[in-house]
Amino acid sequence: MNFASTMGDFASFKKSYFSIIPFSYEMTTSYMKGTSKGPESLIDASQNLELFDEQFNVNAAEKGIFTFANTEEKGIAQANLGKSLDSKKFPIVLGGEHSITPMMFETAANKFGKMNYIVFDAHADLKDSYLGNKMSHACATRRVYDISKSVALFGIRSIDDSESEFISKNKIPVYYPYKQNIKEALKIAGSLDPKLPTYVSFDVDGLDPSIMPGTGTPEPGGLTWYEAISILETIFKRYNVVAADCVELMPLKSSIVSDFTASKLIYKLMAMKISCKKQD
Repeated sequence: MNFASTMGDFASFKKSYFSIIPFSYEMTTSYMKGTSKGPESLIDASQNLELFDEQFNVNAAEKGIFTFANTEEKGIAQANLGKSLDSKKFPIVLGGEHSITPMMFETAANKFGKMNYIVFDAHADLKDSYLGNKMSHACATRRVYDISKSVALFGIRSIDDSESEFISKNKIPVYYPYKQNIKEALKIAGSLDPKLPTYVSFDVDGLDPSIMPGTGTPEPGGLTWYEAISILETIFKRYNVVAADCVELMPLKSSIVSDFTASKLIYKLMAMKISCKKQD
């Protein structure tokens, strides 16, 4: 199936502005498993989206959305991302676990050079190694930091002492929802270099589990829907966002709420990319 049920020219690679890259990689999950089913479930839920976004007054599907075949292979996913970027499309990668992000960010950085990295997550993911694995999902942001020091984190509410020290030592801007308000979040969202192309990663556990229960490592006290959208809108207005991903969706047999919420989030990113106009 194509994302949002696009068909014909609206689903062709040549004529589409957006590309969806399903990447169902799952190797290092450390609590509940099932993120490999995330891309398929998210695309399935997207068949029920209303395609006119009243908040941003745009129908993103009219720009065309091409959907690549799902893959578990790093090389294929990176090639799909590279092809999309070379064709001046706006690609969104669907995970899979968060360890896919450094792979995708590296591909984008090979094209654009230095980039900003903005991540929504319950966890800092700044561990240098976890369970003996430096490429664990718990190390995703640390591996990106190795490539680019220009990072900002939103929604963080679960870190260990080494990560806290790393944040302080390197003066990394972080929005902690338990001690800061939305005005501070929007200020942090504007704290990076506006001249740099920007990659946005959205781990769905950044949202509160009351609206996003379908994730393998839930944490209470997360972002509300409109908090997340407000922060993202600020990001898309300030930076040229050139690629994004959405990771860690773990579909639940008992409910499709998380699947649909994630698909709605993806479509919001498309609407913001069109309406906020921050492009080269």
